[in-house]
This record gives sequence, structure tokens and C-alpha cells, in this order.
Amino acid sequence: MFLITLRQVAILLFYILCGFTLVKARILKRDVSRGLAVLMTYLFCPVYAVVSLSENLSIEKIERYLSLILSGTVFTVLLILLAVWLSGYFSKQPTENGIYRYMIAFGNLSYFGYPLVDAVFGGEILADFMMFALPVNVALSSYGYFILTRRVEKGECSPRMDVKDILKRSLLSPPMIGTWIGILLGLLPIASPSVLYDFLSPAAGCLSVAAMLLVGIVLAGAETKSLFLSVKAYLVALLKLVLIPSVIFAVAFLLLKIGLPREIAIAMIVTAALPSGMNVVVYPESVGLDSTEGARACFVSYILALITVPLLFSLMAALI
Repeated sequence: MFLITLRQVAILLFYILCGFTLVKARILKRDVSRGLAVLMTYLFCPVYAVVSLSENLSIEKIERYLSLILSGTVFTVLLILLAVWLSGYFSKQPTENGIYRYMIAFGNLSYFGYPLVDAVFGGEILADFMMFALPVNVALSSYGYFILTRRVEKGECSPRMDVKDILKRSLLSPPMIGTWIGILLGLLPIASPSVLYDFLSPAAGCLSVAAMLLVGIVLAGAETKSLFLSVKAYLVALLKLVLIPSVIFAVAFLLLKIGLPREIAIAMIVTAALPSGMNVVVYPESVGLDSTEGARACFVSYILALITVPLLFSLMAALI
């Protein structure tokens, strides 16, 4: 268990270190981050959504996994509301508040959660978990994109941002457009042509490495010692990886006693306990916003995950 988790975190940290080193060695310039983030937001993220959703979604699966999808929807809404409340204690400034809100609500599902669930619980539980996490993926592509790309004028959200603008930038963001296309292809009664996946899959596979390199590139632009001196980063990481998962674990364990399905209990705990997703850097950077605090908090989150995630998964395997 420990080695499985260590391997996943080590891979993430290795590519973060690569990006950091390339900038410090002056092989790459720090300003390359904007171009990389735009490439990810407008190509890799949407394509990943198309491939992932079209392969894992169908009418039959919705009928079979309806209770999981509905449970995931309710749980996602609760996590978002919790994040809205708690993030206010860390920062009132919209850009920073969006970073903390995203970190508390959303974890790294695709490149951290899915491989761990598969390795620990097997393919059947992984399929259940992916259906439970479907609303999370929709939320982070819409609501997540919105809160991480809000522009600020004189310390407040731009007065030009009306309801129409909010809906456009959340429901029609580049990652969300990929999500809509993926859902549509998945629900079509005919199979999508294999050549489509042959064309899109390589680009989708670039997302993880590019995101981790981007985090390292952004971190290289900050003073090195500041990477370990952000009190807020440690507090958010402890909240995300220790306090909230502990409460969710206790609640799920009690609900199991009164009939909560095991797969939903596991999905609740894993969703709440994963370290932050890389979008806290990708989305702000793509629109020219400062992502340094997001990169710093993300880095601390993965360091702490070396300890917290193996412990939590061990408890789940033993008690649930």
C-alpha cells in the first residue's frame, strides 16, 4: 500500500522537479508557462475530457450507476459549499480565494485517485468510483474554471462580469466544451469511430506531464525558500488531506452501519482525501493571472500526501 502511493506521488513530484530545474538551469524561461497553460486549457484538457467521458459513459451505464451519479452530485455540491465557507478564512481576494476554494473542493482524480483505487480495490470498485466522480469532473471543468480565472479590478471582481458572462465562462469554458462533446459521444447510440480515439488519445495523454511540468516552472519563478514558508499552504493542505477526510471517513463508516453501499463510502472518502489537482496552476496561468500561490500550495499538498494518503487507504482497506 505504502509503495503504491509513494510511486504515484513520486512520479508527480519528479516532473515538478524537472520543470523547476529546467528554468533554474536557464534552459527554459519562466514566461514559457503562459504558452504551456494556454495549450493545456484549450487543447489537452478538452481532449482529455472528450476521450475519458466518451469511453466511460453510456445510456446503459447511467441506468446501472444512477445511484452513484446522484450520490456523487450531492457530495460534490456539499464539498463546494464547504469550500466556499472555509476558503473565506484564508483570503478574501478573489484570485487567491478561488485557488483555496478549488483546492478544498477538488482533488487530483485522474492521475492520482483512479490508479490508487484500481491498485487497492480493483477494477470493479474503480468503475463505481469513476461514475461517482463524474459530477466532480463536470464541476471542475465549469465552476472550477470560473473561480480560477476571475479577473480583479481594484481588489474586487470586475463590474463587467454579469450573470451571462458567468454562465458563458463556466458552461462554455474550453474544458467544459470538451466535457459536453465527451458526454454527447458517450450517449450516442452508435460507437464513435476508432480513428477518433487514435487521433485524440496522444494529446489526452500529454495532460498529466504538462501540468506537472507547469507547476515546476511556476515554482521556479518564486524564491526557493518561500516554497516551504507559506503558512496558508500548510493550513489548506492539512485541512484538505487530514481534517476533512477524517470527518468524511467517520461519517461514511457510521453510514455503512445503516446500509450505505460500500462503493459509495469508498468513493466519498477518496474524493475528499486526494491532494489538489494541477488546475490551480493551469487555469489562472492560461489567462495571465498569478499562479504562484497555487503552485506553492499544490507542492505542499503532494509532500503531505506522502503520509496521509497511505494511512487513509490502509484504514479503508482494513475497515471498509
